Amino acid sequence: MPRSCPSSLICLVAWIILLGASAPGQFVPISGDIATVGRSMNLIQVMGGACTASLTSTPSVGAEIYAILWDPNAPDSFIVAGRNATSGYLSRVRLLPGGPAVTPIVATSGSTLFSNPVQISWDQSLTDVIVADAGTDQVYRVAIATGTTTAITTGTQPWSGVTSGAIDPLTGDVFVGTQSGNLYRVPNGGVATSPVVAGLGAPVEKVLFDPLNPVNVICVLGDRIIRIDRVTGVTTNYFVGAVTGMKTADLDQNGDFVIGTQFHVIHRMPNVAAIPAGGLTPTLCGSVPGFFGGNFDISVVGGTLLPFSLIATSYTGSGGGRIDVANVPAEVAAPGYAGQTWIFVSSTTFLPIGAGPVFGLVPDQLFLDFVTLTVTPIPTFFFHSLGAPPAVFNISLGTMNPFIGQTWDVVMVAWDGAGNYIGKTNISRVTW
Repeated sequence: MPRSCPSSLICLVAWIILLGASAPGQFVPISGDIATVGRSMNLIQVMGGACTASLTSTPSVGAEIYAILWDPNAPDSFIVAGRNATSGYLSRVRLLPGGPAVTPIVATSGSTLFSNPVQISWDQSLTDVIVADAGTDQVYRVAIATGTTTAITTGTQPWSGVTSGAIDPLTGDVFVGTQSGNLYRVPNGGVATSPVVAGLGAPVEKVLFDPLNPVNVICVLGDRIIRIDRVTGVTTNYFVGAVTGMKTADLDQNGDFVIGTQFHVIHRMPNVAAIPAGGLTPTLCGSVPGFFGGNFDISVVGGTLLPFSLIATSYTGSGGGRIDVANVPAEVAAPGYAGQTWIFVSSTTFLPIGAGPVFGLVPDQLFLDFVTLTVTPIPTFFFHSLGAPPAVFNISLGTMNPFIGQTWDVVMVAWDGAGNYIGKTNISRVTW
């Protein structure tokens, strides 16, 4: 343990920082990895961002999978949606050394509201998942912690044949795509659904949102990807015909496209603000071995549409864990900005999450000791970084043994190079 510490608690904190190392025995996907699911195979494969190798593959998870979403709240987990013999379902699939652990979120029974989910997306809080359902032609909100399902739309809608749908991470509006090639907007908190564009000529297979310009909604069709100005309805083709049979796409950590076809071939394509007159050219990335059948979905770990976020994970009872950070603001991460990020922690957690007076925390001795220990920013020092911090800090097994049973709140705060406050992550509450 470090010598000459100002308090016994700060000695332990310093020990945690010095001993950070990868916790063994558990596969955790990293930013840029591509997770794939196929309805016919009912399993998940995770491959590297260059599509060169399958990093891990699960056995069958026991039901048809139609859609997948990486869970930033649990970096070793994915949320999957699909259908079994009686109804739709939503489950968490956690990747563990001994095989996947499948935990139902919405039970696979006839009591579920939705029956044929075609796309799922995180809401702004990262606590609820939005489900676009083809079986009922409606949209639902599911609380991941409880499985409570609430209808966002009910009754007769102006659309028919829902094929996709996602929530805008900036506005909270839901955009729904249909079999007939129409796109509709369901306003946040409202019921007055309105058309955005009609007659796109093919089913809307996936709805995404453009990180380069928030006014743009992106629609994936069978032979093209288009960008739609949600205000004017003007559409622009990224390309037409260069890839056919597209079933899905996602945006990676750089904001670029990862595209999947019904033949389970993956292409990549840059996302640019100014699309050239002749369109863009996707490049072949690779294929997913072992899949067959027409339904296919992908999820890229750590995309650009997630907010500046932090997740502290405890490997319960082991004294180990990790802290993951995603989407550090450009004012910190971009070359030449010289911004900084700083981690703050508190073990005083009697208030609701985020209700404390200092960055949402309640300052206590742990808070003060952490500030004392990390007061100087150092490049790539996770706890107080000058410039972008590392994406993950691993805590080796046993390091947190003195704190087992304690609950901590953890937050990361960002400033730009001039010392102006930019913002902070969500507060992650973790029990060691």
